[in-house]
Amino acid sequence: TAVLGGEVKVPTLSGEVKYNIPAGTQSGTTFRLRDQGVQKLQQSGKGDLYVNAAVEIPKKLTEEQRKLFEQLAVTFGTEHQENGSIFSKIKKGKKK
Repeated sequence: TAVLGGEVKVPTLSGEVKYNIPAGTQSGTTFRLRDQGVQKLQQSGKGDLYVNAAVEIPKKLTEEQRKLFEQLAVTFGTEHQENGSIFSKIKKGKKK
């Protein structure tokens, strides 16, 4: 969902809400959900809820998944290899 964007369910104080994550979301990105926080003191309405995105990288891949990631990594070229991205880690893991 982080790469392509899409809808996720976010737990809030009053239950789950659906939120549309934009394509290219990075881990640690903060989103504001208006009126989903705690009840305001001596006022009507609720505050905002801030949610941090946590992008999870799979620890185990099937052989087919590994090949697909390797093919995708080639399409990115060298620009993503320098920063320790998932693609450079996959390539390093293959050399071992």
